[in-house]
Amino acid sequence: MAAVLDRRDDGSVRTPAAIVELPLPLRFAVLGGLALGALGCVIGFVIGLNAYAPTAWAATVELGMPSALLGAILGVAAGSVKLLVLRQRHSSRR
Repeated sequence: MAAVLDRRDDGSVRTPAAIVELPLPLRFAVLGGLALGALGCVIGFVIGLNAYAPTAWAATVELGMPSALLGAILGVAAGSVKLLVLRQRHSSRR
């Protein structure tokens, strides 16, 4: 785990190289999918435990997968907007 999340001297965590090398919209899609997917899994697990504990794993999947998909879609949209803004700034400087 230490090689994946390498800490710098100031305590910040470096982004893994595999994610940094991705195009901007795809990078945002991966990060958005992971963030909202994890949040959806936690919420689904809590709801599943309150509803019927033996099937809490199913609620985790039922909420985690759609929220990860939503996060990926929102990530692509946000990454595309950021890419367009960066290109617009770059072209206006010329």
